[in-house]
Amino acid sequence: MERPDDSRGAVTGAPKVELLLLKLMSSIVLFRELEREDLAELLRGASKATFAPGDMVFEEGSSGNSMYVVVQGKFEVFKQVDKSEAHVAFVLPGEHFGEMALITNRHRMASVRAAEKSIALRLTEGAIFAQPRVAVSLLKNMAWLMAEHLSEMNSEVLLLDASRRHGNKARVSVAEPAAEANRGHNASVSRTTG
Repeated sequence: MERPDDSRGAVTGAPKVELLLLKLMSSIVLFRELEREDLAELLRGASKATFAPGDMVFEEGSSGNSMYVVVQGKFEVFKQVDKSEAHVAFVLPGEHFGEMALITNRHRMASVRAAEKSIALRLTEGAIFAQPRVAVSLLKNMAWLMAEHLSEMNSEVLLLDASRRHGNKARVSVAEPAAEANRGHNASVSRTTG
């Protein structure tokens, strides 16, 4: 089950705060090509969610009608495998998670919890699809991010396979190179988690 909002509606407040959030959102690849007015409208439809360390955002298998953009802190994505938790990735400021359940209308593919005190913007399906032009841009950007992530993952799998075939015991981390590569491009990382 997805955790309810801890806010009372749209993200509004002092003009300086709204300006900072607009600047943050405009620097995230997910929101590239969106006009400032469209970002402001999307921001008005968003809500602020604050999490303490260990707080669950949502659990694997639950339904979901929202996605999250990390503003501050760190979130851990994990899956249940053979009755234990398998770490998938950390999601950092400027990155997002939860979009897969939103766009596929399926249950969450992984669980997400706050790894430390964190703040995220929660974007609901209604806020995202309220303006068709904005929704199309966001979906296009999500597809691009997922394609980039898939390409990086394919490279990692090939490297791991070559390492195993040659008896190389070098440890290969799958999630970290993708995050590192995208941070180098000041980009958002789509974790393709539900």
